[in-house]
Order: sequence, then C-alpha cells, then structure tokens
Amino acid sequence: MGEIWKNLKGNHNLTGVFIANFFTAFHYFLLGYINSSFLGGFFSANTLGFIYIIASLASTILLIKSPDVLNHFGNINFLLFFIGGEIISLVALALLKLPPLIVPFFIFSQISIFMMTFSLDIFLETVIKDESHTGFIRTSFITTANIALIISPIIVGFLVGDDKYHRVFLLAAALLVPAFIFSIKSLSKIEKPNFNHPKIIETWLELRRSADIMRITTVNFILQFFYAWMVVYTPIYLHQEVGFSWKIIGIIFTIMLLPFVIFEIPAGEMADKKYGEK
Repeated sequence: MGEIWKNLKGNHNLTGVFIANFFTAFHYFLLGYINSSFLGGFFSANTLGFIYIIASLASTILLIKSPDVLNHFGNINFLLFFIGGEIISLVALALLKLPPLIVPFFIFSQISIFMMTFSLDIFLETVIKDESHTGFIRTSFITTANIALIISPIIVGFLVGDDKYHRVFLLAAALLVPAFIFSIKSLSKIEKPNFNHPKIIETWLELRRSADIMRITTVNFILQFFYAWMVVYTPIYLHQEVGFSWKIIGIIFTIMLLPFVIFEIPAGEMADKKYGEK
C-alpha cells in the first residue's frame, strides 16, 4: 500500500480518480450482492433475467454511442450526470414498492454503473503519463476498488437483516455524494481528450488481425459472462434456496474475494517488469 501512496502523493489528478473510483466501486459492490434478491421479491426468475438483459443491451448501445456523447458534453459532465442520476435512482428504489416504477429506476441504475466505470477508466488513462508504470497504477486502481469489494459483504450482511434492502440502497446513494464532490473538485481539471468513433466492423477486423488482442478479448468475455451469472444468481441461491442468513453470506463472500486484493498489485508489477500488459 505504501507504493500506492507514493504514486498518489503530489498527483492531485490521479488522487481524485482513485478516490472517486473507491466510492463508486464501494456503492456498486454493496448493490451487487442484493440487487437480484431485491428484484426477486417482485418478479419471477424469468422476468428478473429479462430486466438484466434490457439493462445490458441499453448499456451496450450507449457505450457504442459514447464517443459522440463524450466529445459533445465532455467526460466530466458525462460522469456527473450518471452519478447524480444514480443517486436519484437508488433513493427511488429504497422508497418505491410498485413493480412498474421499480423497473425503470433499476435499469437506469444498472446503466449508470457501467457508464461511471467507463468514464473513470477514461480519466485514469488520461492522467497516466509514464507508460512504464501503467501496470502498477492500473492494478493499484483496481485494488483500491477491491478493498471495497471485500468490505461490502460484511456491511450488507449486517444492514439487510430480514430483507431490509432499502438500507443498502440508501447507504449506496450516500457513498456517491463524496464521489460527486471529488469529481467536481479534482476531475474537472483534467484535460479533455478527443474521442474517436470506431466502426463496429472496423473494430472486429482489427481484432481479427491481432491474435493477442483477440485472445484477451475472448478471455475477458468469458470472465464477464461468468461474473454476470454469479452476481445475479449466487446470492439468490444461497439466501432463498440454501437458507443462509445475510450475515453468513457476507462472511462467505468476504473470504472468497480476498485473492482479488492479495494478488492484483503483484500481477501489475510483473506486467511492468517482465510480461508487459496482457
């Protein structure tokens, strides 16, 4: 951790990106454990999957269109819009009880999570000036988020109790307030890059030409496919089918996720010194 602080010291832009990333990640990881169980109280498993599909498709379409949006509004306004919208959505989800009203706010919340992650990644790429430290800085960035990843299950376990999901939504909304403030104070000063709008066919052809990038993309797709299923259905299975309390589930997840914190930075250092980015 000392190396992380050494890189952040004196670099206000990078510090701002790390802090905003920590709070947005903290908010997301809290929600990741309870979203499917929360929706399961209103919808069938089939409907639940359909809602997630709509949210994912909408996020994908917006990502494709994002270069035009970013060039027009700027990355900072893009980020602030989705942080603010996410706060409103989470408060609505904490208070609403009618399924027809829950669905649009939930879908917007899912879209916001994708867009905030995407936006902060752009900020990180913009502030990294020394490519020889890219691996360490990027894995430190991920590790900072993963600290929230292993804390979140324990917090959720104590907050939810007897399915009191509104507590988690309100805490997640509160965590985005400092992210919003730090984004205004620090990230608005970061230079605005110009975003190209690659065509889907051109991108696919580029992947085909580069075997390494194609392999990495394929592996990442498989991993994300696995994570998508696990995040949605593992909490439902453990809580509703097996019958574990949320406190027990929190302990299980915390132990399970420790490797994400332990091995991330060493992997980044190996990338910088020996293997390169892969």
